[in-house]
Amino acid sequence: MGPVRNFLEHTPSPAELWKLYAELFNKQTGGDPDNEELVTNALEILAVARRDLSILELAWAMALRDSSTTVSTVEGLKDYVDSERVLSLLQPFLFQLDFEDAQKRQVRLVHASLTELVQLAAPSDWSQSQNPAKDSDINKRSTQQRMLRLEAALLCTCVKYLLLDEIDQIDLLSEEQEGIITFEALPGFGACDDSFDLAQEPDSTGAGQGLDNEEDAKNIYYDPAERGFGEFYVYASCFWVGHFTMSDPDHLPDMVDIVKLCSASSERRLKNWIRQKYRPDCTITPKFTDNYLHDPLTVVSLHGPETTLKRLLQDDAISLRGNEFLSGTVEEATQRIIYEGDLSRLIIFFHDARVGPQIRHIGTFLRMMIRWAQQSEKQLRPWASCFDLVFNICDDVLVKEKQGNELLCLAARCGCLPVVERLFEAAARNPALRDEILREVRRDVRPPDYHQSVGEAVRYDSVDVLRYLLDQEGIEGHLRHRDSKGYNVLHWAAFCCNPEVISLLISVFPEGVNESNDDGTQPLHLVVFNRHPQRLEAAVILLTEGHADVEKGSMEEPGSWDDPLRMAARYGDLEMCRVLVEVGGANPRRVLKFEDGSPALMDSTDFPQMAPRVLEALCSLAGIAS
Repeated sequence: MGPVRNFLEHTPSPAELWKLYAELFNKQTGGDPDNEELVTNALEILAVARRDLSILELAWAMALRDSSTTVSTVEGLKDYVDSERVLSLLQPFLFQLDFEDAQKRQVRLVHASLTELVQLAAPSDWSQSQNPAKDSDINKRSTQQRMLRLEAALLCTCVKYLLLDEIDQIDLLSEEQEGIITFEALPGFGACDDSFDLAQEPDSTGAGQGLDNEEDAKNIYYDPAERGFGEFYVYASCFWVGHFTMSDPDHLPDMVDIVKLCSASSERRLKNWIRQKYRPDCTITPKFTDNYLHDPLTVVSLHGPETTLKRLLQDDAISLRGNEFLSGTVEEATQRIIYEGDLSRLIIFFHDARVGPQIRHIGTFLRMMIRWAQQSEKQLRPWASCFDLVFNICDDVLVKEKQGNELLCLAARCGCLPVVERLFEAAARNPALRDEILREVRRDVRPPDYHQSVGEAVRYDSVDVLRYLLDQEGIEGHLRHRDSKGYNVLHWAAFCCNPEVISLLISVFPEGVNESNDDGTQPLHLVVFNRHPQRLEAAVILLTEGHADVEKGSMEEPGSWDDPLRMAARYGDLEMCRVLVEVGGANPRRVLKFEDGSPALMDSTDFPQMAPRVLEALCSLAGIAS
C-alpha cells in the first residue's frame, strides 16, 4: 500500500490514475476469471455502499454475489465465505485496515478517484478504455447509467440476503431484549439508571460509532450474527430501500421477490428488517422511528422507481387484496405519498385503473390540500398538476356524489386558493358543478358549527381565498349563511379579530354587523369578549364602518348584563371601555351606580386590581368626579 498511497498523494493526472488502477487490477487477478469476478464485484459494491463495510460484511456479500453460490439459508451461505481470499485480492485497492477486527466498519476504497473510475467503467475494461479526461459529457452520462446498474446490483444482493430462510424463522431480538424495550417504555425508566447497570460496552462492529453523548453510551447492544442472521444482515436491512430508490428499473430484483420481502403475511421477516432498519447501530433503543405501515405497495410507492410502481399496479397476477398486502394498503400508500410530496407517484395512483377509483374521494383531496398548506416552497412543487386531476378525472365524483360543495369549503378552510380557483373555473364550463359548489346547505359534518365556504375562509384567516370568493357571482348564499347555532360570517370574523377581514365583510354584508345568533350575541359582543391583540382595532372598524349597535345587549335591553360597555368594564378592559365610549358613543353612566352618593361600578370586575382604574376612567368619560 505504501507505493500506491505515495503515488496518489502526488496528485497524478487522470490518465496516470487510470493506468495505475488497470495495472493493479491485472496484477491482482492474474487473468483468472474467478479472481476477476471477485475483485470486480467487491469494487462495485464498495463504490456504491452507503457506509464503510466491515471485513465480514464484504466477505458475506461477496459470497452471496458469487455466481456459483446457490443457497437458501444463512447457515449454508457461511460455507462460501472466504474473507482471507477477498482481502488478499483487494488489499491494494483498500484504505488501511485493522486486520485484528473483522467486524469493524472500516472497509472503503483507497481514494475517491478509484470510486469514480469504478462508477465509470467495469475494471475489466480499464485497460481498453480511453482516457477518462476526454469526452467528459459522454463519461458523465455513462457514469450515471452505470451508477444505476451498480445500485441495482447491490440491491439484488441485499434482497437475496433478506430472503434467506432464517430471516423469516428467527426473531431479531431475544425475549430478554424485548423485555428491556418494554421496560424502557415504562414511565420513570430513567430513574433506574443508577440502580441498574444494563449497558454493555459497544463492540467493534461499529455499533457504538457516532455516539454523541454519555447518555447514548448507555444503550444496550445486540448482535444479529449471534442470533443467526449472519454478517451482512445489518447492512442489507438498513440500506436496501435506499438502493431501491436509486436503481436502474431494468435491473431490479423480480417483483415477486420484492413482494415476498415486504409481505404482510410474512410477519417475522417484515418485522425483522424493519426493526433493524430503525437500529442501524444495533442498539436496543431505536435510532429512527416512523408511524407508517409497511407492505409491498407502500414500500414500492415510497422507495421504488416510478416504473416499478407502475409494474406493480399493472401486474394482474398480483392482487392488492391478497394476504401480502394490508387491508388498507391503497389508503396508507396514498397518505404517505402525499405526506412525502412525491406528487408524480400520486398522479400514477389517480390514473391507475385499480387504485384510482379507491382514492378519488374527498378524504384524499383534503390530505392534498392540508399538505399543500404545510409546504414552505409551494411554487417549487408540481401541485398544480395534482390539483388538475381533481377536475380532469374526478369531476363526476364532485357532482354525482355531491362532494363539490364540501371540497370548496375544505379548500377555503385550508387556504388552498389553487383548488378554489379550479373549482370555479370548472364550474363555469359545467352548470351542474356550479350548482353543486354553490349549494347553500348546512353541512352534514361534525362538529355542527362548520360554515359554508366564506365562513370557513374567515374562520381560518384565509384572506386571499376570501377575496376570491367574494368576487364570484352567486356567492351570496354562502356569504349570508348561518351555522347551526346562528353564527354568521361576521360572528366568526369577530372571533378571529382580523381587522382586514372584518372591513372586507362589512363592505359586502353590512347588515350582518348587528345580526344576533341563537343566543342573541352579536359580533361586537364577541370582539369585546375577545382578548386578541387586535381586538381594539376590530372594535373600531365594527363601530365606524359597520355602525355596530353599541348599546344593544344580547338580552335586547339597554344596560343589560351583556351590554358591550358593561361587559368591557366587568372584564377590566380599560382600553375597550374607552373605544366603546369615545368611538361608539356608549353612555358610561349606564354601567355606574351610586352608593351613598359615590359612584361605583355596576358589576364587580373579573380582575379586582383593575377596578379602580376602570372606575376612574368611566367617571372621567361621564364627567363625574370619582
